Amino acid sequence: MKCKVGDYVICREIQYPLESIKEFLTNNIGYVTYTCHGYCIVRFENIPEEFSCSFRCNDMNNHRSMDHNEILHSSKNIEDLKLIIITNKYNL
Repeated sequence: MKCKVGDYVICREIQYPLESIKEFLTNNIGYVTYTCHGYCIVRFENIPEEFSCSFRCNDMNNHRSMDHNEILHSSKNIEDLKLIIITNKYNL
C-alpha cells in the first residue's frame, strides 16, 4: 500500500522471524516520517525494551524501515486505525 509522509499506518512484517515483533506491528499504529522508492520510515511509540534494537533506522530510535507492501492500512486520521485494531482484537 502506498503511504505518504504524515500518514498513520498499521504494518506487517514479511521477513522477520519473531512472531512477537509481527504481533507488535499489527497491533500498534506507526507514523510515516519519510518515504522513497517503495519503502518508508515509520516511527513507533511504546516499543518494548526487548525490541528496541529492531526499531532503529538511520540512527533514529523508535523507527523502522518498511516496504510499501508491508503497510496493511494507512490513513491521515489515527482514529480510523484505532477502530481497525479494536475490531481485529475483538473479531468484530
